[in-house]
Amino acid sequence: MMRLPSLLGRFLGMLAFVSWSIYAAEYDCSPYAFADPAHSQPEKQIEKSTDPQGLLWSVQHESGAKSFLFGTMHLSDPRITALAAKVQPALESVSKFAMEVLFTAETESVIAARMFYSGGERLSTQLHPSLFRATKKLLQRHGVEQRAVDRVRPWAAYLTLALPPDQQGVPLDFQLMNSARQLGHTVLAIETIDEQLGVFDKLSEQTQISLLAESVCNYRQIQAQISAMVDLYFDQDLQGMIEFSDGVRTPVNAVLVKRMFTDRNKVMVDRIKPWMEQGDIFVAVGALHLPGETGLLKALERLGFKVQAVAIGANP
Repeated sequence: MMRLPSLLGRFLGMLAFVSWSIYAAEYDCSPYAFADPAHSQPEKQIEKSTDPQGLLWSVQHESGAKSFLFGTMHLSDPRITALAAKVQPALESVSKFAMEVLFTAETESVIAARMFYSGGERLSTQLHPSLFRATKKLLQRHGVEQRAVDRVRPWAAYLTLALPPDQQGVPLDFQLMNSARQLGHTVLAIETIDEQLGVFDKLSEQTQISLLAESVCNYRQIQAQISAMVDLYFDQDLQGMIEFSDGVRTPVNAVLVKRMFTDRNKVMVDRIKPWMEQGDIFVAVGALHLPGETGLLKALERLGFKVQAVAIGANP
């Protein structure tokens, strides 16, 4: 259906923002058109924050135990994956590594079983015919084989279209995981695959369809917004990333965004706290989990950790 890096990369890389550009001509896309000009202007300039910025952070417990927290972007864009080598000194200075979910061949089977209908249900029976035709065309562009398109669940179709269609390489997270294993590190998972999948497949069927319709109706601008987000990430502008993401928030995806970030951040902090109290660990999570009042950086500071940006490429 899709190769392992493609399937897992598309699953992991959902950024929870959508955009505007009518694609399904026969389907009524008007409920999903954005009134806010920010949605149709991905080139809009984000005012630089005066808050400390960066992707790599040292996290020090009052005992002196030191760890690292790194904000990733789950894409295989060469500019992004080049950061794996630049954070290698920090990774080599510890003996443990943690990421959101560990991906294996077994994990791939679990994801495929949940992303695709296994019984008699079909995507074509859930969608307006013209919406299904547009969805089918886009999914094939993203590497889903024609024979598999009708078996994709609505949330999985939405997830697939939320990324660039050329993500066939190994995402940054995978490269870090592979490096940690080669170094002989203990490799840990913050969440289970069931927990991550539950963020999506426990949404109501109607919410899933609305998310998919919004992404299809606004497909072209999604791709432009992803490019803008990559630029902000490359600039290590966490505040700019969260402001941009907030600027393209919609009523349709508000529930999903809360589940993906606010709710998961609470779980992440609870689980990485004991690891960081012991120190000697490199934790990698999506960059949008770091900034903001509910982000991991401020949550760790509230728990008494000293959090400080580290220049990427510098000796730890």
